[in-house]
Amino acid sequence: MARILRKHLPVLAERRAAGELTIEQVREAAKTEPALRDAAALQGRIPVISNDKARSMLGWEPRDVNETIAATADSLIQLVAVTLPESDTPRSWAAADR
Repeated sequence: MARILRKHLPVLAERRAAGELTIEQVREAAKTEPALRDAAALQGRIPVISNDKARSMLGWEPRDVNETIAATADSLIQLVAVTLPESDTPRSWAAADR
């Protein structure tokens, strides 16, 4: 996810961590950071999920992962949940990959 965001949002690259935390680091951080408690509880588990039923019954097709992550970042910026430096303005990154 970080690689996709760095590609589409290079101006904010310095705000994001470049690496991943180990399971032990997540568990330790969860002791003082409530937002990480769910992530710590799920560490090491591989969920078994499927979109087969939605595909077969509804004819649904999932969006491309890159497009989805870029569109989510765009929406968060437009909702002002994430702010850009003053020199940049929101733009649609999902459209650039098509």
